[in-house]
Formats: sequence, structure tokens, C-alpha cells
Amino acid sequence: MAYGIKVVNVDNRVILDSSENSPMLIKVRNGTTSVGATSFASLTSSPALSFNDMIFARRTASGKIAEDGSLYGTTRGIYASSGGSLQWLEVKALSASAITGFNSGYGLNVYDGGGTALSNLMFTTAASNSIEVVSVGTFEMPGTTYYKDVPIVDGTVPHFILITGTWRFHLVLPQTFVTPATNQEVFRGYEYIYTGSTLTKIRLWNASTNYRATPVSNYGLDSQTAYMIVKLRS
Repeated sequence: MAYGIKVVNVDNRVILDSSENSPMLIKVRNGTTSVGATSFASLTSSPALSFNDMIFARRTASGKIAEDGSLYGTTRGIYASSGGSLQWLEVKALSASAITGFNSGYGLNVYDGGGTALSNLMFTTAASNSIEVVSVGTFEMPGTTYYKDVPIVDGTVPHFILITGTWRFHLVLPQTFVTPATNQEVFRGYEYIYTGSTLTKIRLWNASTNYRATPVSNYGLDSQTAYMIVKLRS
């Protein structure tokens, strides 16, 4: 390549090639709302968020979070159990030439040789509000288990989860309508677990839970749906 930076590993395989102008995950909007059932559209406007947008969220206290299955049709949103508040991000994959703020602060910028304007930018480490992937995989659980834990090393840094692919539906029917009475929850999502103000782990759930059973019974569900945990870099 005529201009740029290329990094290879010990096996001479390319780790980074700025000439590819690969997109970066960048936070474009964010906000804070209360826990409970919150529609995507109510989080912001101009334009309103929809399920098709890349939405990440985090809890500020221990508890569960997933897409809310009780909201139907175009009114889709986020379920978060009680405790703390809910913070959200809208994230987009942007090429370097679409990233603002690259020329402030410290970092490495690579240009195409035609100048140092934004249109010439091929790669930058100085992008504000970029997203770093901490953990990615699927909700498929090993054996007969129905949850697994992802340890969080730097738990004082805000960690967000991808809402897409999660699901929570809770069905409660008294014996007036069905025999026996039903109290069943299907949950494919995340549980934040804090010690004090420090996030220690995020538990991935993929379970159907019968709360009427004694003791409460769980069984795992099949799912190849992807999960993603990220943190915001500033």
C-alpha cells in the first residue's frame, strides 16, 4: 500500500491494515431512563429508535435485562427488573472518514496522502465514544445448564449489552383461567451482578422458569442467538 499502517503478528498474518478502511463501532446517541418496560421509540426522537437500530443498554444496579416480550408489534422495547436505572446507546458502524473529533486529544491518525482533512482519514485511534467488544458468543448453554457467567475485570467501567437477540416473556394466569394456575417466565437475556458499585459479572440466561414449582424449576432452551458485551471508550 502507498499510504497507511499495517500490523502483522508472528505468523505474518495481518492484524490491522488501514487501507481497508474498516468501520468502527461508534456511539451516536445515548440517554438514561427508568427500569421497567420501556419502548424503543420512547427513548428518543428525530428519528425515534426502532428494533432495527443497534441498541446497547446497561443497568446501574443488579438485575435482569432483555427485550420486553410483553410489548407487541411496532411497540418493542426493553425490560429491566427493579433496581437502579437504565442507560442506553445507539451504535453505528462508521468508516474513519465519517468520524468527528479525530483531530483533538491524543492518538494515531493515518491519511491517504491527499491531506489531513476528514475526507483523507483512513484510520484513527482518537475516535471519541468508540465501542470495545469485551465478550461475544451465543446463548447456547453447555449440557443441561441454563445460565453461564462472564467475569468482568474492570467493573468500575460501564459495560453495555446488545439488546437484539434477547427476549423476556412472563405469563401469569390464575386458576380462574387455567388449571393449574400458571406463573412461567421465558428469559434469554442478561443479569447484571454488582458488589457494591462494582460490576463483578454478567450472567447470561437462556431458561424457562416455573415459579409455581416447589422448589422453583428451570430448564435450558436451545438457542444459537448471539450475545455481545461491550464497553465505551472515551
